[in-house]
Amino acid sequence: LCLERAAGTEGMTVSSRWLLGVLVVAGTLSQCSQYLLSFLYSSEAFRAELEMEPAVFSALVGFVGGFPRCLSQLSAGALVKTRRSTWLAFALLLQASGTLLLGHSTKVWHLALAQVVVGVGSGWLYPVGYSLIASRYERTERVNGVFSVTAYFGPALASLGVSVSLATGWRAACRLVAALLATAAMGLLFQQQQHGQHGQQETTAFRGPEGGSLKEGSKKGFVFSSKEEEETTTTTTVTLNKKRRCLSLLALGAGSRY
Repeated sequence: LCLERAAGTEGMTVSSRWLLGVLVVAGTLSQCSQYLLSFLYSSEAFRAELEMEPAVFSALVGFVGGFPRCLSQLSAGALVKTRRSTWLAFALLLQASGTLLLGHSTKVWHLALAQVVVGVGSGWLYPVGYSLIASRYERTERVNGVFSVTAYFGPALASLGVSVSLATGWRAACRLVAALLATAAMGLLFQQQQHGQHGQQETTAFRGPEGGSLKEGSKKGFVFSSKEEEETTTTTTVTLNKKRRCLSLLALGAGSRY
C-alpha cells in the first residue's frame, strides 16, 4: 500500500502495479549483488580462505566490477529497443550466475571473473528499467522515484550478508542472493506473459461507453469521454478559432486606420 501511494499508481491496472513491485524487488537484489563482495570482505572466514590483499580487493570492487558495468550501461540504450522485460530478465539471470560463481570461488581470478559477470548484468538494470517504465506508464515521475530508491535498498540488504555469512557461511549468502535474483527474473518473465494475455482485456476495460476513448484526467488517473463529446469539443474548438481570427482582423484594421 505504501509503495502504491508513493508511486501514485491508484486507478492503474493490476499489471502495472505488479510490474512496479517486480522492478523494485529486482533492482534491490541487483544492487545487493553488486555490493555483496564489499561487505563479505569484512568476514574473517572470507579473508582467511581466499588470502586476498587489500590492494587486490580494492581493484576487484572498483575497476574490475565498475568498468564492465559502465560499458554495459552504454550499450543498453543502443541494444535494448524492444522486449525490454525479456532483456532485463536476461540481465538478472546473468548477474545471478555471477553471484553464484562468487559463492563458489576458490581463487582470486574466480572472484575477478564473477565481478565482471555481475558488472555486465547489473549495468543494464537502470537503463532498461527506466525505458520499460516509460513504455508502460502514463505518468512516470513518481514511478521512477520509487524505482530509483533500489540503489539504496540494495546496499542496505547487502550489509546483512555479513550476518548471514556468520550464521551459515559466506558461500551460502552468495547462493541465497543468486537464487533470489533468478526468482526475480522469472517473476519478470511471468509478468510479461500475463501482460500479453490480459492486455486486450485491460484495454477493453478502460474504454468508455459506446466506444469512447481514454483520456488522462483526475487523481485516479483516467476519465472517459464518448465519441459525441469528442466531436462536440472539436466543433467548439474550430468555432473559437474562427472567432479569434475575425477579432484579430478587426483589431488589425482598426490599428491601421488610426
